Amino acid sequence: GNPPETEGSGHDGGQVNLTTRQKWAQPGSTWKVLDLVTALDKGVSPNRVFPAPASYTTRKNCKTTDKTCYIRNYGGSAYGSMTLEQATWKSVNTVYAALADEVGVNDIAKMAYKLGITTIDPNYSYKTNVGTQFALGNKEVLPLDMAAAYSVLAGRGQKATPSTIRYITSPTQAEPVLDNRNPKTEQVLDPVVADNANAILEGVLKPGGTASGAALNRPAAGKTGTTDGQVFAWFVGYTPLLSTAVAMGDRASPDNNPARQDGGKLPAQTWASYMRKATEGQPKVTFSEPDALKPIRDALEVRARGGINLGPQSSPTGLPGGGGCSPCDAELEAVVVEQATTPATAATTTSQFDPGAVPFG
Repeated sequence: GNPPETEGSGHDGGQVNLTTRQKWAQPGSTWKVLDLVTALDKGVSPNRVFPAPASYTTRKNCKTTDKTCYIRNYGGSAYGSMTLEQATWKSVNTVYAALADEVGVNDIAKMAYKLGITTIDPNYSYKTNVGTQFALGNKEVLPLDMAAAYSVLAGRGQKATPSTIRYITSPTQAEPVLDNRNPKTEQVLDPVVADNANAILEGVLKPGGTASGAALNRPAAGKTGTTDGQVFAWFVGYTPLLSTAVAMGDRASPDNNPARQDGGKLPAQTWASYMRKATEGQPKVTFSEPDALKPIRDALEVRARGGINLGPQSSPTGLPGGGGCSPCDAELEAVVVEQATTPATAATTTSQFDPGAVPFG
């Protein structure tokens, strides 16, 4: 990463806002949410089964100076095979490396930029210059950007530009001098993709997930992240109304991080403690039930055929192959439950062991 910048501004005791500081830390596996959304947007099913070995070797997305890329799981664990959903709950690196090979590292970068990661250049080739490791969170980011990107999922695909100032009032004016409480939003992601991502990421906070100890008494979703050597540890999570990022570490002296643990422990616990207070008095809004991704896959197939739509296939009962599906696609049984919500706001908590929050929106 880049060398740490000098703290302060030339005065003793100077402070730096770590929330918005350029490229503060690697996000670790919290970045996998960007991989996941890219895959869902390409029609990859949450039920898709992947091999999940302890290590994964690839040549497809290696940077030009590497002959092969070698990825291993946290702790060296092997899982046999598992669905994309399960691999997200367990944060399995080898599955996500294979997923990156399929959806493309550069497409993940473009999705990250679209959702609000400002440190990413959508026109840069991360495939040739960074490689598969990009999909596992090895590029430094801002905590505020991570909270903002996750808030797009909370808002069912709606993106609001983050602001570190919510509103300013004046004793001489009835109206606020500056008011960012109701930002303009832009639909940047299909609501079906956001709903499916939310349903998967809710499992991270449930028994068996990497942050099961951070469950709230309301619907919530999120993702843990831990960098090599546990130098930085993250948890980024959200309810349908509030997104918050917690990042722990010491940029100037990385080895001094007293946490030295994975993101599912102190960062997730800090996030849960903050969120319980921040959401007091808010309604317990549920996430929308996810619809099937099949319409997205169909649209992609039409696009691949140059816009030619073949129409629905006919399989009459009594003819070979007729009488239904075998095996049936369970996705098609999904029930759509629309939940009207206001666009999510986002907060970020960045820590050098004294967390504070900066809400926006």
